[in-house]
Amino acid sequence: MLGRSSNSPLRLSRLLTIIVGALLATCLGFFLLLNAWSSSQTIIAYDSMLAFLAITCSAAILVQYRVREHAEQTVFHAALFFAAIISMGRAIIIIYENNPVYEYSRIHLLIDLVFLAIFSSLVFIGMVMKKKGWLENRRQSAVILILSSVLIHLFLSFVIIPTLPEDSFIIVGTILGIYSGIVLPMCGFMWSTTPGGSTTYEANLFVAGFAIYGLSYIPFLVTLYFPSNAWTISYILWSMGLVILGLAPSVAFQVRIGMKLSRAYLIPLALSLLVIVPTGTTLTVVTYMPTPPTPNVALFIVLHLGASLIALSMAFLMNLYNTHRPAPQRRPVILLFITWATIESYQVIKAVLTPPNTLELSIIPYLVGSVLLLLELPKAIKMTGSTPEVQPTFSKSDLLIVPAVFAAILFSEYTQITMWGSGGYWGFQPLCRALLLASTLLSMFLFFYYTSVQIKDGKGRITVDLLATGFLALWIVPSLIKANFQEWTLGWWSSELILLLAILMGPSFLGLMYLKEMSRAEASQKRATLFADLLVHDISNYHQALALSIGLLEMEDAGPLVKEQAIRDSKNELQRADHLIRNVRQLGMADQLTPERLSSVDLIPILQEAFQLTSRKSPLQEVRFKIDYEFETCLVLANSLLIDVFLNIFDNAIKYSKGIPEIEVAVTETALNHEPWWSIRVSDHGEGIEPERRARMFERYMKDASGTGLGMSVAGTIIHAFGGSIKVEERVPGDYHEGTVFTILLRRA
Repeated sequence: MLGRSSNSPLRLSRLLTIIVGALLATCLGFFLLLNAWSSSQTIIAYDSMLAFLAITCSAAILVQYRVREHAEQTVFHAALFFAAIISMGRAIIIIYENNPVYEYSRIHLLIDLVFLAIFSSLVFIGMVMKKKGWLENRRQSAVILILSSVLIHLFLSFVIIPTLPEDSFIIVGTILGIYSGIVLPMCGFMWSTTPGGSTTYEANLFVAGFAIYGLSYIPFLVTLYFPSNAWTISYILWSMGLVILGLAPSVAFQVRIGMKLSRAYLIPLALSLLVIVPTGTTLTVVTYMPTPPTPNVALFIVLHLGASLIALSMAFLMNLYNTHRPAPQRRPVILLFITWATIESYQVIKAVLTPPNTLELSIIPYLVGSVLLLLELPKAIKMTGSTPEVQPTFSKSDLLIVPAVFAAILFSEYTQITMWGSGGYWGFQPLCRALLLASTLLSMFLFFYYTSVQIKDGKGRITVDLLATGFLALWIVPSLIKANFQEWTLGWWSSELILLLAILMGPSFLGLMYLKEMSRAEASQKRATLFADLLVHDISNYHQALALSIGLLEMEDAGPLVKEQAIRDSKNELQRADHLIRNVRQLGMADQLTPERLSSVDLIPILQEAFQLTSRKSPLQEVRFKIDYEFETCLVLANSLLIDVFLNIFDNAIKYSKGIPEIEVAVTETALNHEPWWSIRVSDHGEGIEPERRARMFERYMKDASGTGLGMSVAGTIIHAFGGSIKVEERVPGDYHEGTVFTILLRRA
């Protein structure tokens, strides 16, 4: 169980809202880019964006293997990786054609429909695998599926389709389109309704994503029958579908491991928008402002100098943090920040030393950076969560990466001059752009995968490691954009604006990291102080009381009554010490609770057992207990600690009763933010609680408490860890002497 709305069942209203929103966004994108699709630059940029969205979605699926393995995840991962390879291949082919004008022919259209049909077939295979439980060797099977799909696509695209008679295009295209339009939505719906699917994917997003992706066949068929630019709508639908499909596993995964729902949406969506917004904005501006901007070397130097300083600061702070709290995965990240700083420094030095108006920019430094990303990110992924005998820490010898990066860049620059001369520039030749595009997309795959691993390792918390990893995106994404656009163009400058964003965000980001760690250190200090106080204060008191009782028992002249009382006092002190230890243990367990550790618990047996255990403490005293509930089964999202909440509440009700203790419990169904909850009201007829004490009821170690002062604090901590709430009020409004009511809200499972 996820414990949050991300695993909500399929709801038609929510599903239609997502689909309609995506269609409206598609219409907006179509009209904004209406005049841009004749440019090859637009197709290259858009295909790169599609590859980026597909490969990050693929990484979101792959990281689920670290939590639970499902056969269909292998096929879904293969389908998305296949989509990324085909989109990247299209972009590379257009780069090599080097034709500024793009002409979308009927052959292109049929090839796109073939791709859509193969993608649909892979998803359908995944659905069958889920039903049958096949696919044992998942890693090998994924590789086979990806390679076979790519080979089939290449064979059909370059061998079969060019030989088809043109009058058969309509028949073949119609069959392929209708097949895809039926299979994708059908698989999405069947997948989401299969047991276990809602814990892996957010059902509404999952079905909506496949539905949007499947609808892309309609504009293709319209173009096939009535030649026009309608095919561009299909490309936009693909991007919308991939964004939604990327959210479906990411949100479910992140919420399941403990992240808040809003953050679970924000992280993958922000990463997608980091590429969508600059790409879409650039293509729109280029459409209406075709004149390229004037090169500004001074601004270039300022931006890259600032980025170098920010990256260097991040490396220094991460190393400082790692000194106090060592973790093996931080060393590769520190090396990557130093690499980033080195590459930006090289760009600044080259711009300063080059005579004015003669600066020729190169993407070779970014290619070197992408290669290092491919080398270091897998190390960080492998080390996350591991506990090696020798912690790999950053050392002075690691600074050798600075001259190594400089040497790699200079060697590449020298090679291009030697092979092509000063007139030809390898930095923007198709080969280098293709290599940068491919390496950056693979880097994004590893980056997104590593980010998900960090979220899992941090139990859904926004940790320093997660923030530092996220900051690397401001280095990786500009490399992807630079592979799509020529130097000094608007598209090229959009990547520079992302560097400006890094410079502007850097100080705030570093400050946030510092404050976050200070807050965590303060919380840890408070917890340590609390447990130390308990140990010194209460345990010491129990020790003294026991020592006194033992001393009385050892006195030869002590009477029988005195010895009996000493034995009773000893038992009472031992019971109090045992109660304190149990409360402290529960506090520690509650602090570590995450939604993935919760399960479906029947509330009624828990209430009945808690009363029986509490009443046994007073065997000679009558206790009246009444419980009202409307349903035989009241399932809540909790765990075994739930009984301790009611043990504390019932114990206080009996302890502070007036006359015969009476405990009344009412369990009713309620709704909160359109979600089902259970309301549990526990009423007693005891002495009541003064208003000023009620305000401090759930504070840890309440000083004026008769016991340890932890009982109700434990109850409140446990309920909040379950995602619920607890409050205390007067049973009779205006007169606290007439008893107390505890109202608990717990999420319905």
